[in-house]
Amino acid sequence: MHPSVFRPRHALIRSLGSNCLHRRATAFPALSRRWNSSNHQPAQEPIIFSGIQPTGVPHLGNYLGALQPWVKLQEEAKEGTKLLFSIVDLHALTVPQEAAQLRKWRREAFATLLAVGLDPKRCTIFYQSSVPAHTELMWILSTVASMGYLSRMTQWKSKLQLPDDATLDDSTARAQLRLGLFSYPDQRQHLEFSRYTANSFNHLYGPIFPIPEALISPAKRVMSLKEPTAKMSKSHADEKSRIILTDTPAEIRKKVKVALTDSEAGVTYDPARRPGVSNLIEILGHLEGISCEEIAREYHSVSLRALKEHVAERLVFHLSEIRERYNGLMADQTGYLESVAEEGAEAARANSQVTMRQIRQAMGLNAWFLLAAVPVWGITLHQRENPAVVQMDIQRKDVADPVARDQARRKRSTISQTLDNEETLYLANITLGTPEQNFRLVIDTGSSDLWTNTPNSTFCENKQNGCSTSGTYDATSSSSYSYVNSDFNITYADGTGAAGDYVTDTLTIGGTSIKDFQFGIGFTSASAEGVLGIGYTANEVQVGTNGDSAYANLPKAMVNKGLIQSNAYSLWLNDLDANTGSILFGGVNTKKYHGTLQTVPIQKVGNQYAEFIIALTGIAVSNSSGTHSYSSSAIPAGVLLDSGSSLTYLPDAIVNDIYNDLDVTYESQSGIGYVECSLASKDVNISYTFSSPTINVGLNELIIDVGDLYFRNGKRACVFGIVPAGSSTSVLGDTFLRSAYVVYDLANNEISLANTNFNSTENDVSEIGTGTDSVPGATAVSNPVTTAPVGGTAARIGGIGGSGVYSSISATGNMGMPKATAMPRHLALGLAGAGALWAL
Repeated sequence: MHPSVFRPRHALIRSLGSNCLHRRATAFPALSRRWNSSNHQPAQEPIIFSGIQPTGVPHLGNYLGALQPWVKLQEEAKEGTKLLFSIVDLHALTVPQEAAQLRKWRREAFATLLAVGLDPKRCTIFYQSSVPAHTELMWILSTVASMGYLSRMTQWKSKLQLPDDATLDDSTARAQLRLGLFSYPDQRQHLEFSRYTANSFNHLYGPIFPIPEALISPAKRVMSLKEPTAKMSKSHADEKSRIILTDTPAEIRKKVKVALTDSEAGVTYDPARRPGVSNLIEILGHLEGISCEEIAREYHSVSLRALKEHVAERLVFHLSEIRERYNGLMADQTGYLESVAEEGAEAARANSQVTMRQIRQAMGLNAWFLLAAVPVWGITLHQRENPAVVQMDIQRKDVADPVARDQARRKRSTISQTLDNEETLYLANITLGTPEQNFRLVIDTGSSDLWTNTPNSTFCENKQNGCSTSGTYDATSSSSYSYVNSDFNITYADGTGAAGDYVTDTLTIGGTSIKDFQFGIGFTSASAEGVLGIGYTANEVQVGTNGDSAYANLPKAMVNKGLIQSNAYSLWLNDLDANTGSILFGGVNTKKYHGTLQTVPIQKVGNQYAEFIIALTGIAVSNSSGTHSYSSSAIPAGVLLDSGSSLTYLPDAIVNDIYNDLDVTYESQSGIGYVECSLASKDVNISYTFSSPTINVGLNELIIDVGDLYFRNGKRACVFGIVPAGSSTSVLGDTFLRSAYVVYDLANNEISLANTNFNSTENDVSEIGTGTDSVPGATAVSNPVTTAPVGGTAARIGGIGGSGVYSSISATGNMGMPKATAMPRHLALGLAGAGALWAL
């Protein structure tokens, strides 16, 4: 029952007679490639697994040797460590079992794990029999396991000498066993056989399994109270030989009182000469966390009766709360135990499905899987046939009144941000609830909450506001809805906001469902569009506004549910003329970019990672005649990557130079620049450099046709996709992101960039693994700029504290402000929409 440490994350399997379960490190496509696992152990986040047989309520030895250390591991494990604990009921079938008894024992063992303090929100607890992959992989591993190695195991050889019905409680049988078995840490031989088998498999098929390491508890052997040279066991004929965790205080005192010791006076710690006394000292030491030597010194002059009384009272103290919790769980009639077991089984099965698929693939057992967007677990830094990623197509939509819409979208944060104005949004289709309710939400890397309007919200009650297009969530129509609290409250840059409840329900995205997903519903709001925020959890409303703990937003929930391996995703918006792009959770698509992905660090906001801010170290304009690099004290600058921002906002001095070079006319009241629409056909690029990677943005991606606007000379006017940030944070919005393939690695706080391959119809998908350097094909930039100044404290354009007028921009062009000969629909809804109607 001792835990094993695994580096990668992956499905659980049963290995022959062992209590240790293994996890795969990476998928390896070659079927016959040989591999030396001892030289290539991948660095992965730790996985801790252990299991216990269902033999009813565990005894004190089980608690001190396994269950208590499990709880300690849960409390002390670093963030990101996966903890998995199993009731190994399949292993129990190696001896005859009576069905009703086994059913009872399974439930008692499960209740005990919860009673001792294991938290199903922190670890996965499940019945082994709920994961069919355990038995399948046992068969597969048996084809590579060596009988030669097995025959050298002392336990195997010793048990071959025993009759089939012999037990270790039989003194005659024990005499036939070799001493090495008893001096060997519990289950260690099983683990070593597992290590050997994993190495054998890896040698044949590639680095599928990591090599587990044992964590042996100091209390690896708690001895019988009646026979202190034998391990405490339920199979001992005398019930007073063991303490059951649910024993009453009277039963505990009675059993300790009659525990076998010796006739020697005083208390000393000498396991070989005084096993009974030493056993009591060890039990007390494991309970209190005190060394046996220290206890022996403290009690040296007291009687054995006094020692027994003290041990009994400490046992009563430590076990009383466990007994009360256990009794409460067993008496529960709400199905709580069953629901926890099913949630744990679901998580374990999600891992194992991908594990087995990859193992079959490595062995040549199947080669016909559906591709790419299947929402399943997987681990690999290599391309393979069926990577575990979730792909979601996103659609571009023209916005009727972009400035007003974006003011009502952007929540305030610790870093002020310029309001996004412009004509496009990127939308994704999801469903919420049971039965499913359809939504089309704005994809936003600059926020972290998913939220929608409700049908009777103050905004959506007016049917003309168009809420039906994005969708409204009706809690009364969903059988899987659950209320969380009424703390959902976003404050927007223009002083309005959205407020309502936090709830949970089933979310379906990319063909897969996530149960109990938390999101916000707005009873009051200022926008028809719901938002799908996929940023850092530290940027969630309830964290920044209410000071509460973060919940698992969409990327994090996908990791927690086993749909993707790492909290990372890649974004491909495609070009301005394309109607669709894609976001790939947990993977990269090498056919969607040119060159090599280069990785730079994300900057902290204050003392934490909350926004996708990286250092912009250079910017230049180039054409067939040459390149003009801009030098300014504003560079390097911390810039925010934000898919929810339609335009790009740069430091004023840089924008002023660009406007002068490209003859952009700036309208100060709306903060928008205009150029001749014909400029879009010119071979001109604006290049952005981030220490090393350089992203080239053509003018055709920056010049946005907003309708019938004309300069005084009669030439058509278009919005220019770069505007001044003023005193706010610089933002690289969609007019930049369309030209960049971006991998957002939240797990490692890094961004990987490459130039977009526009309109690519090919796919070559690889998973993003765990640990450092986990983005496939990405190269870390040497000596990158890690910290650059971020904008001041002013709000975004038109927001609280910001006037929306930047007098520092002097470029006015030579054609005067454009006029609208006919009022386009998306400008008629608001004077700030594109700024054109300000000109007379």
